Amino acid sequence: EGILPRHFGEMRDLGVFIRYYPMKEVGGDIYDLQEIRPGYLRIFLADAEGHGVQAALVTMIIKAEYEKVRFRENPAVLLEMLNDSYVSLYEHLDVFFSCIIIDIDVERSVLTYASAGHPGQAFIHNNQCIRLDHTGKLVGIVKGATYRAIEHDFKRKDRLVLFTDGLFEEFNDDEEEFGEERLWDFLEKHRNMEIQSMLRSLLKTIRSYLGDPEKVSLHDDITLIGIEIKTGK
Repeated sequence: EGILPRHFGEMRDLGVFIRYYPMKEVGGDIYDLQEIRPGYLRIFLADAEGHGVQAALVTMIIKAEYEKVRFRENPAVLLEMLNDSYVSLYEHLDVFFSCIIIDIDVERSVLTYASAGHPGQAFIHNNQCIRLDHTGKLVGIVKGATYRAIEHDFKRKDRLVLFTDGLFEEFNDDEEEFGEERLWDFLEKHRNMEIQSMLRSLLKTIRSYLGDPEKVSLHDDITLIGIEIKTGK
């Protein structure tokens, strides 16, 4: 928790919701939110293979490598540089990770993203739930991997729901997975809710499905991030 960013309330024009639930005392998820210039937010979310201490050590590497390139202008170029550096220095670890980088330009009302093998994320725009699918391979598989950057309009009351796969890869006592289908059904059904209420309700739904009111991350680390633009057109 000491390396994860805090204090998001000062980000102009944006509402931010974040919950992080490691399966054990330490976890393999890592995220970063930074206003890299006024009115321009960059979000980074990564999920290392495995759990516990080994995965947590890999997140330290991910953080160090990301900080080398985090101010690059284009998310796709940033991912290519991150991948090449990680493969060059840590190929012997044989550990891969998925990640997504999303830039929100509040002044231009534009969202730009690139994703390295990360599960499809949810972008709620014009009352539609749009899936932000990956645009390239997991980081660490091969040097020279390429990634695409994709742009969308991002306007007032649009919402962004970001997560790691632990959110839907949770099992109840009957070994039934919550699953992506239930997750997307929930997001479709509640797409008109403001972001904080929506995601609190989602976590309550998952806890109810798992039959454990005290814990949601029973089988994997979970990171859940919600972003809502409050002003603009």
